[in-house]
Amino acid sequence: MRVDKISSNKINSKIIARVLLIFFVGIGCGQKDELPATKFIHKTDGRTLRASDANALPVDLNGDGINDYVFFLQLTANNDGDHLYAAINPLLFNEVISEPDNDAYFLNMGFAISHKQDDVIDGHLQESQVWTSNSSTLAIRHTRSDGSLWYEGEWQSGIPRVLAVRLVVGQSKHYGWMRVSFDPAKEVLKVIDYAFNQRAGEPLKASLSN
Repeated sequence: MRVDKISSNKINSKIIARVLLIFFVGIGCGQKDELPATKFIHKTDGRTLRASDANALPVDLNGDGINDYVFFLQLTANNDGDHLYAAINPLLFNEVISEPDNDAYFLNMGFAISHKQDDVIDGHLQESQVWTSNSSTLAIRHTRSDGSLWYEGEWQSGIPRVLAVRLVVGQSKHYGWMRVSFDPAKEVLKVIDYAFNQRAGEPLKASLSN
């Protein structure tokens, strides 16, 4: 089913304020210092984000005091009904793997691509995939005007899935991943854990052992 593009006159001031918050939640604007030479860094998170929360959920992937990504939940509406987006916004020049931008959706977001356990994350992409610094959708819960529901996106089931990321540190790019779940019934997104390779340009597996 096609979702019509949301016209600008239907985006209320609350949505505009949330979008501004998403883009300016990053701390600082300077370049990051170079990372040390040790390789695989893994961190457990466990924080959650609800649709009713006023703020987005930032992630400082490498612990340098600068937010690298922001997760957000946004409810929009058009003639087809209501649409709850669970999404990620890379900050600065950081990236995620996603489908290309799609102007049929809020903020022209494409759908983020999930990875399986032990998949290798590096510069290679499958057909119709891109590294992007634009916002990407993990899942959408659509509520039609008759109250019926349908879903889109690889995180729609509530099962934790891995999101590939590429972190920019100075002039270097570092591959990593974040494990995230989204429960569309409870309207809760959870950042479970994440990892990255401190050696620039080197791949890593979507796994706790590298």
